[in-house]
Order: sequence, then C-alpha cells, then structure tokens
Amino acid sequence: MRSNSADLRNSRLRDREITVDMKRRLRRSAGRNCTALIWFLIAATILKYGVYFVLELLPIGESHIKYIYNPVMYILVYILLFPIAIKIANRKRPEAVGMILRKPPEKRFATLRWVIIGIGITQILQYLVKGIFLILEIVTGLNLLDVNTTVQPEMANRIITLIVLGFIAPFLEEVLYRGTILKNTVRYGEWFGIISTGAVCGLIFVQIDQAANAVVLGIVCGFLMVKAKSVRPAIMVHMGYSLIRLLGLCFSGWGSNKKGDLIYKAQIPEWVISGEKAVTVISVLMIALGIIFLVIEKARNRDLFELEDAMPGLTTGQKVAAYLTASQTMIFMILSVVLMLINVASGILGFR
Repeated sequence: MRSNSADLRNSRLRDREITVDMKRRLRRSAGRNCTALIWFLIAATILKYGVYFVLELLPIGESHIKYIYNPVMYILVYILLFPIAIKIANRKRPEAVGMILRKPPEKRFATLRWVIIGIGITQILQYLVKGIFLILEIVTGLNLLDVNTTVQPEMANRIITLIVLGFIAPFLEEVLYRGTILKNTVRYGEWFGIISTGAVCGLIFVQIDQAANAVVLGIVCGFLMVKAKSVRPAIMVHMGYSLIRLLGLCFSGWGSNKKGDLIYKAQIPEWVISGEKAVTVISVLMIALGIIFLVIEKARNRDLFELEDAMPGLTTGQKVAAYLTASQTMIFMILSVVLMLINVASGILGFR
C-alpha cells in the first residue's frame, strides 16, 4: 500500500512538473512572438507622427500633405518595418523564412479551391463584422468605423496603394503573422494557435474595426496554412481579398473630392463604372464559389475542421492563461488597447 501511495504521489509530481514545463515553454514562445510585435507597434507609431511632423516642415500645403502622407507611410511601413520585424521574429532561426514559403503538398487545383474558399468566407465574415459595427455605432453613437479607409484620387496614389497594400503587404504580413508567429505557436495545439495568434496579430491594427477584420482574416488564413502546411495559400487569400477590396475603393471613389463637409463626384468615365460593376461581380462570384467549394469539401471530409491538439496535457484555459501572462504579451496588448482607445477618442472629438 505504501509503495502504491508513493508511486501515485510521484506520478502526480511528475505530471505537475510536466504541466509547469509546458506552460513555461508556451509562455516563452508567446514572449518571442510578441517581442517582434511590440517593436513593430512602437516603431510604426513613432513613424506615423514623425512623418507627419516632417511633412509639415516642408513648404507644401495641408492638402498636399494629405495626399503624400499615406503613400509615404505605406512604403516605409512595408518596405522598412515589416522586414525588420520578420528578422526579429526569426532571429534564432534565419533559415525559417525559406522553409515556410515551400510549395504546398496538395495539387494546384486543390490549393486554388481552398484559396477561393478562403476569399469567399473572409468576405462573408467581414460583411458580418461591418454590420455589427454599424449597429454598435447606431446604438452607442460612437464613430467606430474607420473613415480614413479610402484611396486618394490621384492616379499615382492609386497605383502605389494597389501595389503596396494589394501585393507587398499581404505577402509580408502573412510571412510574419502566419509563417512565423503562428508556426511558432501551432505546436501547442492547432486550433489554439490559429485563434490565439489571429487575435493577437489583429491587435496590430489599432483602429478597432480594422482589428476585428484582421482577426477574421487571420483565423481564415491560419486555418488554410495549417491545412496546407504552407503559407502560400494564406498569402494568395490575403492578396485576393485585398485586391477586391482596394479595386472596389478605387472605382467607387473615382472622381470623389472633399470640399468642406460636402462630397461630390466629378464626371465619371464609363470604363470606371464598368470596372466597379466587374469588381462587384467578382466579389459575389467568390462568395458563391467559396460556399459551394466549402460544402463539397465538408461532404468529402466530415472531420474537415478537426485539427491536432499537440499539447493535450493542458486545457484550453491553461493555454490561454499561459499565453496571456507572458510579460511581452501583456505589454503588447496594453499598448494596442491604449492606441485603440486613443483612436476611438479621436473619432469622438473629430480629430481623425
């Protein structure tokens, strides 16, 4: 009896030590992930105000600053800051970026089918998110939607915006968020990694509605990366969704100009109207095909959404607690929430 009692006590001690070790490893992984995000958030915030300050020193008018500011910020953030953040996140394994960009093992048509599913489902979910925020704005009277989500009317700005936000940004964001941060976390449970990193990385977008949209997109892209065992499908989904959205903004805002509180439209060319209709058709087609392909995939595989739990020794609550109690995670979340509240307050006070 004494031997059995001692064995049981030793077994419990070993289980406790294993649990403590798993929590420690998860907390360390979360800290490494959020170190890169903290650096990026601080650098982007400094850059945001620094660029505006420098532009104000130049002998140009306020209207010119408005048109120059966004393209300059896009280029600096995605050409300068994101590569540095990726380097920081992969500082202990510099060969990792090449590994995460490897070709998916599935056939091309299967990958394309999943990309269409990802684009279609993301659009559906983000329409739902927008509807929720519209209801919240009506109920609370707060300005929660990003009124600055627009494309400047100058042709050069449109081209820069499409290139940077349509191609470069999706590539770099997916390499950092899914290819690095999710890949570091997925070993502790695939669904846990997808949802936790999708939520944390979404907080980078300190505008509240953009953060919600980024979380939705992140979860969809994360699921695709885990299923495909490659970040390429996630990059393609992100690019496809961004291009549809950006082209819609370009065509719908063509000829728009702001004069006081009035927004008027200049004479719009016929090809612009046709382009806007084409983008709408493509968007609806992607949603329809995404639903159809998803139903087909689900019929073929009933366990489609069953993913591996690589760390069953911890409950979901224990994993969440370990992830959130990493010091870097807490610092990053506090910074993000503070900046988000500043943005909401700016919208209320009319400073946007």
